[in-house]
Amino acid sequence: MPLAKLIHNPGAGEEEHTPKDLIRLLESKGYTCEYSSIKEKGWDEISPEVDFLVIAGGDGTVRKVAKKLLNKKLLEKPVPLTILPLGTANNIATTLKLNREISEVVARWNMKQPRHFDVGKVSGLPDINFLIESLGFGTIPQLIREFKDKYKKNFDSPAEEIRAAQQLMHHILPTCNPAGCRIMLDGEDYSDDYIIVEVMNIKAVGPKLMLAPDADPGDGAFDVVMVKGSQREALGNYLLDSIHDHPTEMPIKPVKAKSIKIAWEGSVMHIDDEVLKLKKPIEIEIELKSGLLDVILPA
Repeated sequence: MPLAKLIHNPGAGEEEHTPKDLIRLLESKGYTCEYSSIKEKGWDEISPEVDFLVIAGGDGTVRKVAKKLLNKKLLEKPVPLTILPLGTANNIATTLKLNREISEVVARWNMKQPRHFDVGKVSGLPDINFLIESLGFGTIPQLIREFKDKYKKNFDSPAEEIRAAQQLMHHILPTCNPAGCRIMLDGEDYSDDYIIVEVMNIKAVGPKLMLAPDADPGDGAFDVVMVKGSQREALGNYLLDSIHDHPTEMPIKPVKAKSIKIAWEGSVMHIDDEVLKLKKPIEIEIELKSGLLDVILPA
């Protein structure tokens, strides 16, 4: 029987899935299971006999495991991974169409044909080498930082937390000033003043903000979202529709690119969920790398 290494975040989401429940589920579908909590030392010790990794948690847990793999500190041989989405936003799992009952996900795993998950090789940032979800400047990193500062409590449900973050985004959007950005996408110049520049590898960022609904982390290109000050009202209306559960089409169309150069004059940026305060203008390059991660998806 295939051997699965289950890496679990027991604090993810509403904490309704116990280690015993998850192990029992995997074993009921014919897998042998090794268990580790990501909150304990040794979670990243993986034996050569392991056939695939099962990440049970939210986006943060997926990022933590993926970056270990990318830094090549974990394994001597490439091992595919899969996700049991237990977090709040679950943006990665939503993009991969894994936002369903986890028993259904496990029952339909296609073990024979793992799919490539593109990553971005980042140059120009100290101690940060890879982009998994998104990288951006302007309003989104401000949202991430202010949300963490403002909301210290636990929400009653993931949906309540997502709505609160979307409302905060709508609130701060009018206060964000455009900043100069020199940006080259596959050699073409898109330089201008923007309130948002987001390099998206997946469909959504932060509180399920669907900025790139057609993004596919296996298509060999990023979706780059660039929002000017003149487009602020259109984006605000899009947010309001989402807050009121009437989703509409994203009004700003992304540009596909695999090689990106950005020089940003603003004071803050983010890479995945990490917010960086910038002391001076920054220049970075992002190159798409395919085949560094393989993901097992439902058939």
